Amino acid sequence: MDDIPLLSVNSAAKTDYSLRVSAREEQHCTAEVAATILEQAGDLIASQRLLTHFSYFHQQYLAGKPHHPIA
Repeated sequence: MDDIPLLSVNSAAKTDYSLRVSAREEQHCTAEVAATILEQAGDLIASQRLLTHFSYFHQQYLAGKPHHPIA
């Protein structure tokens, strides 16, 4: 395990993920973490595109749930 790289991400960012409730406030979904890592690596376009796709997925998923009307 010592040879596996460790990345630190800014967990102060607010999460928009609401499909499940995380146990701790600083937990984020995989897409949000991946977008943060892309941003830290300097690939701002890929980061923004991932967040855009994730937002679209999130909206479409909730639209299919009768107990989660889209605003």
